[in-house]
Amino acid sequence: MGKNRPDFDLIQSVVGSIEERVAGHRYSECSEAERTVCYVWLAGALIENGGFERLFEGYFDGDRDFVQTRKALERIGASAAHDAFSTVVRLFPDGRLHADLRERRDFWLSLPPDTRERLDRQYGDALDQVTEQLAAYVRAHLDELAPPGA
Repeated sequence: MGKNRPDFDLIQSVVGSIEERVAGHRYSECSEAERTVCYVWLAGALIENGGFERLFEGYFDGDRDFVQTRKALERIGASAAHDAFSTVVRLFPDGRLHADLRERRDFWLSLPPDTRERLDRQYGDALDQVTEQLAAYVRAHLDELAPPGA
């Protein structure tokens, strides 16, 4: 995700540290700063490696409907990715993702392929900005993200 290797390495290191401390990906136990980093990074990785279809195969602890993930994108200033994600959600009935994962994925797959591909590409095109903005967020919140005893 992203072409800037130092930013990528910084984020990957922070996410790895958080995941080591939080067994079973229980992000609901993390601070807001930690959830912001994990939700944004993991959503980007899933979408990059399979589009929103891949993302919709599951959910994040503490963010079953990806509302917090969208807020995290907004929090870090990744406006293009936030806009793409928000557009995707607005396609769902009443602008809400289905709670049932199979229904969620089936609804997504019922949309025209060109619509799904366009939105996947729109989010993918924003990944460099996501990496840059997330790295800036990490640097601004290092005190909150540093592992205990660091």
